Amino acid sequence: MPRPTCVWRRSSPSSPQERGQDRPAVRRASPSPGPGPRAWEYESWTDDLERAVVALSHQNFAFADDLLRRWSSTYRPSDLDERGTYLLARSIALQGDLKRDQGAVVGPLSAQRGYTTARSLYTELATPRRVAQLDLSLSVATEMSGALETAARQYEDLAIDVIPTRPCPCAPGGSEPPSARTATTTTRSG
Repeated sequence: MPRPTCVWRRSSPSSPQERGQDRPAVRRASPSPGPGPRAWEYESWTDDLERAVVALSHQNFAFADDLLRRWSSTYRPSDLDERGTYLLARSIALQGDLKRDQGAVVGPLSAQRGYTTARSLYTELATPRRVAQLDLSLSVATEMSGALETAARQYEDLAIDVIPTRPCPCAPGGSEPPSARTATTTTRSG
């Protein structure tokens, strides 16, 4: 992973306390303009995604947006391999989170648009866990936009267990019929 280059330069003093002090300026490596990123760029991209998550948690939207746009505007999905596509989808999903936190939930530059784009990339990569997370994020964005009935249906669809891990006792063929179930209560003493 390339290390940032540190160059010493004198900054213009903005206050009497800063006069005469030297400050380091950090130059970051820029993404390569070629057809796809190099291996070290994937590491930088991953680091920037982690920084963006922290920036979002501190509501530093401008910094998070800069970090995310740096990569998502440089590469197209067709230029990327599987790892790059995954990082691009993650970047776009985080941009959706940024827009959601800013209140832009529907429209062309909104959370919903970012989530939909990221979801399609994760679907292409066959990453069901990320697809499910984005389905939930899309439901939240729908609810935030005021479409409560639609959001409720989306939540219901997400709540359905498609593949049960064990048979339900109250299901047909289960171990006991629904009428045989009894409620039990437990109390804690002292």
